[in-house]
Amino acid sequence: MTPLMISPVSRRFVFYVCLSLLLLSGAMSARALTPFPGAAVDEEQSMQVMRYRLILSELTNRQGTISGDDERLLSGQLKRTVWQLPSGVGLTEVMDSVREALQGQRILYQCRAIDCGSSNFWANTVFENPRLVSRDKEQASVVSLVRDGEVNQVTVVYISLRGGRQPRVLVDELTTRDAVTDSAAAAAEYEAALAHSSGWLPELITPDGELNSDSLQQLNQVLGSLSAGTLDRLHIIVNCYRGTRMDETIGCSDGLVSQMRPLIDSRVVLHSGGALTTAPDKSAQAAVRFVLWPGR
Repeated sequence: MTPLMISPVSRRFVFYVCLSLLLLSGAMSARALTPFPGAAVDEEQSMQVMRYRLILSELTNRQGTISGDDERLLSGQLKRTVWQLPSGVGLTEVMDSVREALQGQRILYQCRAIDCGSSNFWANTVFENPRLVSRDKEQASVVSLVRDGEVNQVTVVYISLRGGRQPRVLVDELTTRDAVTDSAAAAAEYEAALAHSSGWLPELITPDGELNSDSLQQLNQVLGSLSAGTLDRLHIIVNCYRGTRMDETIGCSDGLVSQMRPLIDSRVVLHSGGALTTAPDKSAQAAVRFVLWPGR
């Protein structure tokens, strides 16, 4: 009997099907987030995708070709839901509702109105759904990320108010093992954060409370580019929020500080903050904050 031959492309497709069945079925069985009170499902489908186009930057038009400066082509399991919104809703209230629904997730990109570029491009080229075409000033988009070990859950929300005529919101929930952010993008996030006098440093602690060694390495690269005077004024505070007593949150922070100390530039001062600072979101996950002490 001649053995069955499977092409590399077919093997890859079979791999992703098996991956979705073993790891993603639970996540995909959940109903998509409701982007606004009173919204009703207009379309809903689940599919395996090999080249999902994820745009993480503003659009540019080069010689008649529209694209994002920062894009990814991802493979994984996609759940797409199109919601019809109540008539008369405004862009601000829909955006506020979406941000509330995405609380605790890392926001990779967001745009609003004409900053999003061409609604026709988003509707017809990216999402292949002409019913999403809107006036450019009546659109918005948010992209978020949640990591669970090696699995990434990407949520893409596209709002199309369509001049009040059957306003819709598309919600794409993609579960993938592909890299969603690269090291350059992560380093840029840390550079942008440290340009301020205080703020939060994302991705340094995983959802299960462990240090993220890759993110720490990227942070260290950015720290290496700072002046000695800036490093001397930089204080990093590790906060924990799970626990019924303050000593439990302090103990959690103490442990993470001990693990972090040998991995961070020795000139940076580390502090254990427990839950003395309000959490950045509702996830109750450990988080890292920084403060640049004022110079003389």
